Amino acid sequence: GMALRGSITGGPASAATRSASASACWVGLNPAAPAYFLTAGHCVSLDPWIVVRDRAVSYTVTLNYFTDTRNAFVGLRGVRVAWSTMKGTDLALIELNATNGEMQSRGLTPHKLGAVTSRNLYWTGAPTSFIPTGQAYLRRGACESQGMTTVIEGRWNWFDQIRNDCPDVYASASGSPLFDAST
Repeated sequence: GMALRGSITGGPASAATRSASASACWVGLNPAAPAYFLTAGHCVSLDPWIVVRDRAVSYTVTLNYFTDTRNAFVGLRGVRVAWSTMKGTDLALIELNATNGEMQSRGLTPHKLGAVTSRNLYWTGAPTSFIPTGQAYLRRGACESQGMTTVIEGRWNWFDQIRNDCPDVYASASGSPLFDAST
């Protein structure tokens, strides 16, 4: 198994700096290709009208982020926003400073993307906001899909989102992936 926590520090290459934390999911199969992780688009930009492509960044990414594997954390860097948006969806694809083969040689396995096929879900993330120092490790919460919905929040509109009742998704865990518990 693999757990990933991406701490986005420094933000995009500009005068403004942001600091946030987001849990994410590593994806990729071709051993020679760069490894990527998926997270929330709002971890990159809050602008609801743009798509960010090919932007150099310097993000800290920690894998194996379990409370009982403190000596086995794997530190990497997010080096490029390949694609990110808040326009219609809240999603970002970040390139890491390692190939898929290097990740696999460290004993890490990527998550496969797919459609939700059951009502039984779980989220996995490492929230840091409102969590005492030393307790902000990977958490898992069981929940149920309650169909699809459109979310309108302030100036953001996200379409075809999975409505769920996931517990304990604290601030800074909003980029956490949902998994289909039947797969």
